[in-house]
Amino acid sequence: MGPVKGWASIRYSRALAMSVIVVAAIAACGGGDDYHAYGKPVSESEIQGSWTSDCGATMRLQPDGSAQVAGFPLRGDLVAQYSGTARWNLYKGAGWTSVTDPPAVEVAADSTFESLKLAQVKGRFGLAAQIGHVDHERYCHFSRQ
Repeated sequence: MGPVKGWASIRYSRALAMSVIVVAAIAACGGGDDYHAYGKPVSESEIQGSWTSDCGATMRLQPDGSAQVAGFPLRGDLVAQYSGTARWNLYKGAGWTSVTDPPAVEVAADSTFESLKLAQVKGRFGLAAQIGHVDHERYCHFSRQ
């Protein structure tokens, strides 16, 4: 007696269903498309200026390290936003090629600070503030005005 007809198609359907579930689970976790490291050296002068974000925040980073921010997410929370004066600096980390301690822009406001990752936003240099729990990989993307 040979194999039951259609058995291979049942196995194929199960494999396809599992693939769809895995892809959906990855997409629900951010899928890695939400943030891409910039990976190139950046000077402080390249960071200075006006920035807008896709989460409604704006910031103006001055050459003297001062900043004006509006709707800025604090502690990775879009609910706890800050508007007013702040300070910023370029944290050098362990170097431009470091995965564990990469450079970042630190913005200090309201007794706390946020570390903005140097990122590619829409194919250009930008900044990314992580929003929510670290496992969810959601970002507030800043780009030049």
